[in-house]
Amino acid sequence: MDTVLMDLMSIALQECPNAGMLWSDMIFMEPRPMRKSKSVDALKKCDNDPVVIIAVARLFWAERKLDKARTWFGRACKRDPDNGDAWAWWFKFECQQGTQVNSSRDPILEFTRVSPFVANTHGDVGATRGSDAALYSRRTTPRRSMAVDSQGYA
Repeated sequence: MDTVLMDLMSIALQECPNAGMLWSDMIFMEPRPMRKSKSVDALKKCDNDPVVIIAVARLFWAERKLDKARTWFGRACKRDPDNGDAWAWWFKFECQQGTQVNSSRDPILEFTRVSPFVANTHGDVGATRGSDAALYSRRTTPRRSMAVDSQGYA
């Protein structure tokens, strides 16, 4: 099954070599020792694609390189501030790891400062939560926390 999936991904990457979403998925389909080299390939092919940058940040997070992960999450949010998935991943990261005390750019405060509709603007996972009526009556921070907790940000 894995070889069939890898073959399909290879064909998809040949047809769409600059598709950040495909590269992001490909990074996490690789065995752990190969992920770093695959992320380098993805960055070369899709330079500045926020989806690839998020995947690299998640890779650093998995390797417990927290400062690098924080930097890459910030880079993804700076590159595409309307991408709700980037903000949600960074928000989840900071909630689990804790924010920097003397940070000039506190992501949780920034996350709540940006437009309340950022999570609904675009992104693969965040867009599915945009029409959830149960979240409309809540303030921004609890609404975002519920969206992050209930969706596929794992």
